[in-house]
Amino acid sequence: MKILSLLLFIPFLSFSQNNAEKIFDNATTSPTYVGGVDAMREFIVKNFNYPEKDYRRGKQGVIWVEFVVTKTGEITEVSILKGVSKRLNKECLRMVCLMPNWIPGQENNQNVNVRYVIPIRAKLGDAYEKTKKVKFK
Repeated sequence: MKILSLLLFIPFLSFSQNNAEKIFDNATTSPTYVGGVDAMREFIVKNFNYPEKDYRRGKQGVIWVEFVVTKTGEITEVSILKGVSKRLNKECLRMVCLMPNWIPGQENNQNVNVRYVIPIRAKLGDAYEKTKKVKFK
């Protein structure tokens, strides 16, 4: 039993110190998940596995995941900005790392690296309160 929602996308400005390549937040064209926000929401709901211990303990909340969409569309530098629990955080990291390549952002008609933050809401829902009996894989 899982109910997840994607709240919004918040790109952040940053500059990479490691490879001296800029990481933009306000590229002229923002990177997009292939198929758009609804397709990303479907991907998240389909691939998110609620950790059994957190489910049984009633843990829920918003996990803020930060990552970079590179100029080739790859997802890199995935991290948790604000989490709920060790297990839910780890599951969100795993799931974001599974995402297919995005359509890269552009600045001056050239692909650029863009930092993104997505909040993922892990919510137990009404069925949890009624049954609290869910079988896990």
